[in-house]
Amino acid sequence: MLPNDPLNMASVDPIPTDAGDVAPLLVNVKQAAALLGISARTLFSITAPRGDLPCVIIGRCVRYRLSDLERFCEERARASEMKAY
Repeated sequence: MLPNDPLNMASVDPIPTDAGDVAPLLVNVKQAAALLGISARTLFSITAPRGDLPCVIIGRCVRYRLSDLERFCEERARASEMKAY
């Protein structure tokens, strides 16, 4: 895992960019599921409006902001810590 890489992006298929080393703003379903370590089906079940994870729809394509994925993980971690007490 790379430093400052909370989603462990180094272990996911490379995200093609035309801008060189610029990180993408959005990832597709396969990439988002891999980042979270879940299946695409589970990802859809936690995606709004069914769940709490927001998505961006462009035409017929569903995309996820990296910042939303990180926030979702942080919120779930906080919620599980609260339940532990």
